[in-house]
Amino acid sequence: MACGAGHSLALAKPENEGTTSVYTWGRGWFGQLGTGKFDSQYSPAKIEFAGNKSLSFVMATCGDQHTLLLDAEGNIWFAGQMLAIGLGSADCDKLPTFATLSALSKEVPAEAMLYIATGQNHNLSLSGTGKVYAFGKNDYCKSGGKAELETVFFQQIKTNEVSMSLVSCGKKHSVACDIRGYPYAWGNFTLGRLGIHPKNFDQREKESLCIDRPKEIFKLKTAFMGKSQRVCNHGVEEIGKLGAEEDKDHGKNDPFLENVKYSTQKKLMIESSESKEDALCKQYILLTEKLREVIKSFAKNAKKIKSQMLVQQLQLANSVTSRIYSTSQPSNV
Repeated sequence: MACGAGHSLALAKPENEGTTSVYTWGRGWFGQLGTGKFDSQYSPAKIEFAGNKSLSFVMATCGDQHTLLLDAEGNIWFAGQMLAIGLGSADCDKLPTFATLSALSKEVPAEAMLYIATGQNHNLSLSGTGKVYAFGKNDYCKSGGKAELETVFFQQIKTNEVSMSLVSCGKKHSVACDIRGYPYAWGNFTLGRLGIHPKNFDQREKESLCIDRPKEIFKLKTAFMGKSQRVCNHGVEEIGKLGAEEDKDHGKNDPFLENVKYSTQKKLMIESSESKEDALCKQYILLTEKLREVIKSFAKNAKKIKSQMLVQQLQLANSVTSRIYSTSQPSNV
Protein backbone atom coordinates (compact mmCIF):
# COMPACT_ATOMS: atom_id res chain seq x y z
CA MET A 1 0.00 0.00 0.00
CA ALA A 2 0.98 3.64 -0.44
CA CYS A 3 -0.54 7.04 0.30
CA GLY A 4 0.06 10.63 -0.75
CA ALA A 5 -1.31 13.93 0.57
CA GLY A 6 -4.89 13.08 -0.39
CA HIS A 7 -5.00 9.74 -2.16
CA SER A 8 -4.13 6.10 -1.52
CA LEU A 9 -3.26 2.96 -3.45
CA ALA A 10 -3.22 -0.78 -2.85
CA LEU A 11 -1.75 -3.70 -4.80
CA ALA A 12 -3.80 -6.88 -4.60
CA LYS A 13 -2.78 -10.33 -5.80
CA PRO A 14 -5.57 -12.93 -5.84
CA GLU A 15 -4.59 -16.47 -4.93
CA ASN A 16 -3.43 -18.70 -7.79
CA GLU A 17 -3.00 -15.69 -10.09
CA GLY A 18 0.26 -14.34 -11.44
CA THR A 19 -0.96 -10.78 -12.04
CA THR A 20 -1.39 -7.95 -9.57
CA SER A 21 -4.44 -5.68 -9.44
CA VAL A 22 -4.14 -1.95 -8.67
CA TYR A 23 -6.77 -0.10 -6.63
CA THR A 24 -6.77 3.67 -5.99
CA TRP A 25 -9.03 6.05 -4.07
CA GLY A 26 -9.09 9.58 -2.68
CA ARG A 27 -8.45 12.97 -4.30
CA GLY A 28 -8.05 12.78 -8.06
CA TRP A 29 -7.89 16.42 -9.15
CA PHE A 30 -4.56 15.96 -10.94
CA GLY A 31 -5.29 12.50 -12.40
CA GLN A 32 -3.15 10.81 -9.77
CA LEU A 33 -5.68 7.98 -9.33
CA GLY A 34 -5.11 6.77 -12.91
CA THR A 35 -8.84 6.22 -13.50
CA GLY A 36 -8.93 8.32 -16.67
CA LYS A 37 -10.81 11.09 -14.83
CA PHE A 38 -10.01 14.01 -12.56
CA ASP A 39 -12.71 13.18 -10.03
CA SER A 40 -12.21 12.11 -6.44
CA GLN A 41 -12.93 8.47 -5.64
CA TYR A 42 -14.69 7.63 -2.36
CA SER A 43 -14.16 3.87 -2.59
CA PRO A 44 -11.32 1.77 -4.09
CA ALA A 45 -11.44 1.72 -7.90
CA LYS A 46 -9.72 -1.05 -9.83
CA ILE A 47 -7.43 0.29 -12.53
CA GLU A 48 -7.64 -1.35 -15.95
CA PHE A 49 -4.56 -1.71 -18.14
CA ALA A 50 -5.86 -2.34 -21.64
CA GLY A 51 -3.82 -4.89 -23.61
CA ASN A 52 -1.70 -5.83 -20.56
CA LYS A 53 -3.59 -8.68 -18.94
CA SER A 54 -0.38 -10.36 -17.74
CA LEU A 55 1.01 -7.14 -16.26
CA SER A 56 2.13 -7.47 -12.65
CA PHE A 57 3.36 -4.80 -10.23
CA VAL A 58 5.77 -5.20 -7.33
CA MET A 59 5.86 -1.70 -5.82
CA ALA A 60 3.88 1.54 -5.65
CA THR A 61 4.57 5.05 -4.27
CA CYS A 62 2.49 8.23 -4.01
CA GLY A 63 3.43 11.90 -4.09
CA ASP A 64 1.12 14.79 -3.32
CA GLN A 65 -0.28 14.95 -6.85
CA HIS A 66 1.11 11.90 -8.66
CA THR A 67 1.52 8.13 -8.40
CA LEU A 68 4.26 5.73 -9.50
CA LEU A 69 4.11 1.97 -10.08
CA LEU A 70 7.00 -0.45 -10.65
CA ASP A 71 6.20 -3.54 -12.69
CA ALA A 72 7.91 -6.92 -12.53
CA GLU A 73 10.07 -6.14 -15.56
CA GLY A 74 11.53 -3.00 -13.99
CA ASN A 75 9.39 -0.43 -15.85
CA ILE A 76 8.03 2.64 -14.05
CA TRP A 77 4.41 3.69 -14.62
CA PHE A 78 3.04 7.15 -13.89
CA ALA A 79 -0.23 9.06 -13.48
CA GLY A 80 -0.88 12.60 -12.21
CA GLN A 81 0.79 16.00 -12.48
CA MET A 82 3.53 15.99 -15.12
CA LEU A 83 5.82 18.46 -13.33
CA ALA A 84 6.16 15.95 -10.48
CA ILE A 85 8.20 13.71 -12.81
CA GLY A 86 10.09 16.53 -14.53
CA LEU A 87 7.93 16.66 -17.67
CA GLY A 88 5.36 19.24 -18.71
CA SER A 89 5.66 23.00 -18.46
CA ALA A 90 2.84 24.03 -16.14
CA ASP A 91 0.73 22.81 -13.22
CA CYS A 92 -2.14 22.19 -15.65
CA ASP A 93 -0.21 19.43 -17.48
CA LYS A 94 -1.74 16.22 -16.15
CA LEU A 95 -2.03 12.56 -17.13
CA PRO A 96 -5.15 10.79 -15.77
CA THR A 97 -4.23 7.29 -16.99
CA PHE A 98 -1.14 5.22 -16.18
CA ALA A 99 1.63 5.14 -18.78
CA THR A 100 5.24 3.98 -18.69
CA LEU A 101 7.85 6.70 -18.39
CA SER A 102 9.66 5.21 -21.37
CA ALA A 103 6.52 5.82 -23.43
CA LEU A 104 6.47 9.47 -22.34
CA SER A 105 10.13 10.19 -23.03
CA LYS A 106 13.09 8.60 -24.80
CA GLU A 107 15.42 9.87 -22.07
CA VAL A 108 14.55 6.98 -19.74
CA PRO A 109 17.59 4.66 -19.34
CA ALA A 110 17.27 1.26 -21.01
CA GLU A 111 17.82 -0.69 -17.81
CA ALA A 112 15.44 -2.32 -15.36
CA MET A 113 14.65 -0.47 -12.15
CA LEU A 114 14.67 -2.31 -8.85
CA TYR A 115 13.26 0.26 -6.42
CA ILE A 116 11.40 3.58 -6.50
CA ALA A 117 10.86 6.33 -3.92
CA THR A 118 8.62 9.40 -4.02
CA GLY A 119 8.57 12.69 -2.14
CA GLN A 120 6.09 15.54 -2.42
CA ASN A 121 6.93 16.26 -6.05
CA HIS A 122 10.18 14.47 -6.86
CA ASN A 123 11.27 10.86 -7.23
CA LEU A 124 14.28 8.55 -7.11
CA SER A 125 14.72 5.22 -8.86
CA LEU A 126 17.37 2.59 -8.19
CA SER A 127 18.52 0.43 -11.09
CA GLY A 128 19.61 -3.19 -10.92
CA THR A 129 23.21 -1.99 -11.33
CA GLY A 130 23.06 0.25 -8.27
CA LYS A 131 22.66 3.56 -10.14
CA VAL A 132 20.34 6.26 -8.76
CA TYR A 133 18.22 8.45 -11.05
CA ALA A 134 16.17 11.50 -10.06
CA PHE A 135 13.16 13.00 -11.80
CA GLY A 136 10.71 15.71 -10.79
CA LYS A 137 10.97 19.13 -9.22
CA ASN A 138 14.40 20.28 -8.07
CA ASP A 139 13.77 23.02 -5.52
CA TYR A 140 16.58 23.05 -2.93
CA CYS A 141 18.54 20.70 -5.24
CA LYS A 142 16.60 17.71 -3.83
CA SER A 143 16.77 15.98 -7.22
CA GLY A 144 20.53 16.46 -7.47
CA GLY A 145 20.37 19.21 -10.07
CA LYS A 146 21.97 22.65 -9.86
CA ALA A 147 19.97 25.22 -7.90
CA GLU A 148 18.91 27.06 -11.05
CA LEU A 149 17.16 23.96 -12.49
CA GLU A 150 13.45 23.89 -11.68
CA THR A 151 12.95 20.28 -12.79
CA VAL A 152 15.07 17.31 -13.90
CA PHE A 153 14.18 14.11 -15.72
CA PHE A 154 16.18 10.95 -15.09
CA GLN A 155 19.30 12.74 -14.04
CA GLN A 156 21.83 10.26 -12.71
CA ILE A 157 22.94 11.11 -9.20
CA LYS A 158 26.73 11.30 -8.89
CA THR A 159 27.82 8.67 -6.37
CA ASN A 160 31.53 8.42 -7.25
CA GLU A 161 30.90 4.99 -8.84
CA VAL A 162 29.66 3.56 -5.54
CA SER A 163 26.67 1.24 -5.98
CA MET A 164 23.60 2.18 -3.98
CA SER A 165 21.11 -0.24 -2.43
CA LEU A 166 18.31 1.92 -0.96
CA VAL A 167 16.82 5.36 -1.67
CA SER A 168 14.18 7.56 -0.05
CA CYS A 169 12.67 11.02 -0.55
CA GLY A 170 11.49 13.75 1.79
CA LYS A 171 9.70 16.99 0.93
CA LYS A 172 12.92 18.99 0.44
CA HIS A 173 15.69 16.39 0.51
CA SER A 174 16.74 12.89 -0.52
CA VAL A 175 18.77 10.10 1.08
CA ALA A 176 20.45 6.94 -0.15
CA CYS A 177 22.43 4.04 1.29
CA ASP A 178 25.30 2.30 -0.51
CA ILE A 179 26.04 -1.43 -0.55
CA ARG A 180 28.48 -1.00 2.37
CA GLY A 181 25.77 0.44 4.58
CA TYR A 182 26.99 4.06 4.41
CA PRO A 183 24.15 6.64 4.19
CA TYR A 184 24.17 9.82 2.07
CA ALA A 185 21.93 12.88 1.88
CA TRP A 186 21.40 15.93 -0.34
CA GLY A 187 18.94 18.79 -0.74
CA ASN A 188 17.88 21.37 1.84
CA PHE A 189 19.93 21.17 5.05
CA THR A 190 18.01 23.52 7.37
CA LEU A 191 16.57 22.13 10.61
CA GLY A 192 19.18 19.37 10.48
CA ARG A 193 17.22 17.27 7.96
CA LEU A 194 20.41 16.02 6.29
CA GLY A 195 22.09 15.01 9.54
CA ILE A 196 25.11 17.13 8.59
CA HIS A 197 26.23 20.27 10.44
CA PRO A 198 26.22 23.49 8.31
CA LYS A 199 29.87 24.09 9.22
CA ASN A 200 30.73 21.33 6.74
CA PHE A 201 29.32 23.27 3.77
CA ASP A 202 31.05 25.87 1.59
CA GLN A 203 29.87 29.46 1.24
CA ARG A 204 27.87 28.81 -1.93
CA GLU A 205 25.99 25.98 -0.26
CA LYS A 206 25.30 28.03 2.85
CA GLU A 207 23.83 30.84 0.74
CA SER A 208 21.54 28.48 -1.18
CA LEU A 209 20.70 26.42 1.95
CA CYS A 210 21.20 23.20 -0.01
CA ILE A 211 23.71 20.78 -1.54
CA ASP A 212 23.26 19.30 -5.01
CA ARG A 213 25.24 16.09 -4.58
CA PRO A 214 25.19 13.18 -2.12
CA LYS A 215 27.21 13.87 1.02
CA GLU A 216 28.08 11.07 3.41
CA ILE A 217 26.35 11.37 6.77
CA PHE A 218 28.39 8.89 8.82
CA LYS A 219 30.29 5.64 8.49
CA LEU A 220 28.97 2.41 9.88
CA LYS A 221 30.33 -1.06 10.61
CA THR A 222 28.50 -4.11 11.82
CA ALA A 223 29.86 -6.37 14.56
CA PHE A 224 28.58 -9.84 15.39
CA MET A 225 29.12 -10.85 19.00
CA GLY A 226 28.03 -14.28 20.07
CA LYS A 227 24.35 -14.84 19.38
CA SER A 228 23.51 -11.14 19.30
CA GLN A 229 24.03 -8.63 16.52
CA ARG A 230 24.91 -5.06 17.37
CA VAL A 231 25.61 -1.92 15.39
CA CYS A 232 28.75 -0.07 16.38
CA ASN A 233 29.67 3.53 15.57
CA HIS A 234 33.17 3.09 14.15
CA GLY A 235 34.81 5.39 11.66
CA VAL A 236 33.53 8.69 13.07
CA GLU A 237 35.56 11.40 11.38
CA GLU A 238 33.89 14.48 12.81
CA ILE A 239 32.05 15.22 16.02
CA GLY A 240 28.34 15.56 15.36
CA LYS A 241 27.91 13.03 12.55
CA LEU A 242 26.60 10.43 14.97
CA GLY A 243 25.08 12.84 17.46
CA ALA A 244 27.82 11.97 19.96
CA GLU A 245 27.55 13.17 23.53
CA GLU A 246 30.53 15.46 23.07
CA ASP A 247 28.54 17.39 20.45
CA LYS A 248 25.41 18.03 22.49
CA ASP A 249 26.12 21.77 22.76
CA HIS A 250 26.78 22.42 19.06
CA GLY A 251 23.19 23.48 18.42
CA LYS A 252 23.35 26.44 20.78
CA ASN A 253 23.22 29.86 19.11
CA ASP A 254 23.26 28.23 15.68
CA PRO A 255 20.63 29.79 13.32
CA PHE A 256 20.37 26.58 11.33
CA LEU A 257 20.01 24.24 14.30
CA GLU A 258 18.00 26.34 16.71
CA ASN A 259 15.92 24.26 19.12
CA VAL A 260 17.40 21.07 17.68
CA LYS A 261 18.82 18.61 20.20
CA TYR A 262 21.28 15.91 19.36
CA SER A 263 20.52 12.48 20.74
CA THR A 264 23.17 10.75 22.80
CA GLN A 265 24.74 7.84 20.95
CA LYS A 266 25.29 4.87 23.21
CA LYS A 267 28.74 3.46 22.83
CA LEU A 268 28.69 -0.27 22.36
CA MET A 269 31.59 -2.38 23.53
CA ILE A 270 33.24 -4.61 20.98
CA GLU A 271 34.45 -7.95 22.16
CA SER A 272 36.11 -8.99 18.90
CA SER A 273 39.30 -7.61 17.43
CA GLU A 274 39.47 -5.11 14.56
CA SER A 275 40.75 -7.81 12.21
CA LYS A 276 37.70 -9.96 12.85
CA GLU A 277 35.40 -6.98 12.32
CA ASP A 278 37.08 -6.13 9.01
CA ALA A 279 36.71 -9.72 7.87
CA LEU A 280 33.00 -9.67 8.72
CA CYS A 281 32.53 -6.41 6.85
CA LYS A 282 34.26 -7.86 3.78
CA GLN A 283 31.98 -10.89 3.92
CA TYR A 284 28.99 -8.57 4.20
CA ILE A 285 30.07 -6.55 1.13
CA LEU A 286 30.81 -9.74 -0.84
CA LEU A 287 27.36 -11.11 -0.04
CA THR A 288 25.73 -7.86 -1.12
CA GLU A 289 27.69 -7.81 -4.39
CA LYS A 290 26.64 -11.38 -5.14
CA LEU A 291 23.04 -10.38 -4.53
CA ARG A 292 23.53 -7.47 -6.92
CA GLU A 293 24.83 -9.87 -9.60
CA VAL A 294 21.75 -12.05 -9.16
CA ILE A 295 19.50 -9.00 -9.56
CA LYS A 296 21.40 -7.84 -12.66
CA SER A 297 21.09 -11.28 -14.24
CA PHE A 298 17.42 -11.34 -13.37
CA ALA A 299 16.80 -7.91 -14.93
CA LYS A 300 18.64 -8.91 -18.12
CA ASN A 301 16.48 -11.95 -18.65
CA ALA A 302 13.25 -10.55 -17.20
CA LYS A 303 11.29 -10.66 -20.45
CA LYS A 304 12.04 -14.37 -20.87
CA ILE A 305 10.60 -15.38 -17.51
CA LYS A 306 6.95 -15.87 -16.74
CA SER A 307 5.32 -13.06 -14.79
CA GLN A 308 4.60 -15.13 -11.69
CA MET A 309 8.19 -16.35 -11.38
CA LEU A 310 9.33 -12.77 -11.95
CA VAL A 311 7.33 -11.43 -9.01
CA GLN A 312 8.50 -14.20 -6.69
CA GLN A 313 12.17 -13.56 -7.49
CA LEU A 314 11.85 -9.81 -6.92
CA GLN A 315 10.09 -10.38 -3.63
CA LEU A 316 12.85 -12.78 -2.58
CA ALA A 317 15.56 -10.26 -3.53
CA ASN A 318 13.82 -7.49 -1.62
CA SER A 319 13.39 -9.76 1.40
CA VAL A 320 17.08 -10.70 1.45
CA THR A 321 18.13 -7.06 1.04
CA SER A 322 15.86 -5.99 3.90
CA ARG A 323 17.32 -8.65 6.19
CA ILE A 324 20.88 -7.65 5.33
CA TYR A 325 20.35 -3.98 6.05
CA SER A 326 18.20 -4.52 9.11
CA THR A 327 21.44 -5.50 10.87
CA SER A 328 23.19 -2.29 9.84
CA GLN A 329 20.82 0.37 11.13
CA PRO A 330 22.15 2.66 13.93
CA SER A 331 20.30 1.90 17.14
CA ASN A 332 20.21 5.41 18.61
CA VAL A 333 20.99 7.80 15.79
